[in-house]
Amino acid sequence: MTKRLFIFASYDKDGIVDESLLYYLRNLSEIGDIVLHMDNNASESELSKIHAIPNMLHADAARHGEYDFGSYKRGYFFAKENDILKNYDWVYLLNDSVYGPLRQLGPILEDLESRGTDVIGMCKYHNSNKEELIINLPDHVQSWFFGVSKKIANSNYFNNFISSIKHQDNKMGIVYKYEGGLGNLIRTNDLSVAYFMGDYDAGSNMLEKPILMLTSGMPFIKKQSLRLIPNINILGAFISDEVFLKSVYDNISRCEIKLGDKYKKKFRFSLFGLPLISIYKKFDDAKYKVLLFDRVPVAVVYNNKDVK
Repeated sequence: MTKRLFIFASYDKDGIVDESLLYYLRNLSEIGDIVLHMDNNASESELSKIHAIPNMLHADAARHGEYDFGSYKRGYFFAKENDILKNYDWVYLLNDSVYGPLRQLGPILEDLESRGTDVIGMCKYHNSNKEELIINLPDHVQSWFFGVSKKIANSNYFNNFISSIKHQDNKMGIVYKYEGGLGNLIRTNDLSVAYFMGDYDAGSNMLEKPILMLTSGMPFIKKQSLRLIPNINILGAFISDEVFLKSVYDNISRCEIKLGDKYKKKFRFSLFGLPLISIYKKFDDAKYKVLLFDRVPVAVVYNNKDVK
């Protein structure tokens, strides 16, 4: 039987452990052990909800400001200091930037683990628009669901990577140094990867095309992508568990996650690196807006060709 350790990173602005997180943890507990750290302070009564989860080896909460990777580091150190890393066939780094799972994870992981690779990823990020980015982020396994084999988890280079994690002044620094750093670690050590969804657009589609990803079988939905869903009731088509669905609605409401009214950039003209004219299209609509210097709205345009 495959033994798995899930090192889980969580964050809640109110220090609350709500049902949508507990649902994820209960599903994980059915297929492995869990070590969890929250990057926020939380009361003992809130933490007691997590401690009640089966196969929860350790859970704590303390603000460290190192984002998810800082929580991964603390969970990894707990496993290392308690000499349990060697007990697991696979060690996973997971976070709560998603809702799910929307279907059983066990069969998905069994399939991925059977492919004989060093690394497992739920989704691949491919930088297909490098010229539009502030930084040149390399291709990588998205870090919200990242697994490594026993050999890799106990290697010196993986330990050195985790140990190098420290506070960055902004989230982009975290993404570049550590999420992109995982991609560099894979390439530098010539590691093989199995993806649940590994096509070139999957990573960006998690944020930009959530309905497509759900209909394609993705068992998670990115919380951030909800801003591209025009109607929250759409989630009911993909979440059959009514109790879980309610917990998602409750979390969206409490965390004030906005739905709809999201624009995607379609065109930008820049001069000497300064954006002069930008055009954005509203999701699932024929409405465009034109911005000067990417800040000042100068026009709203409707394209009848897009109206169905």
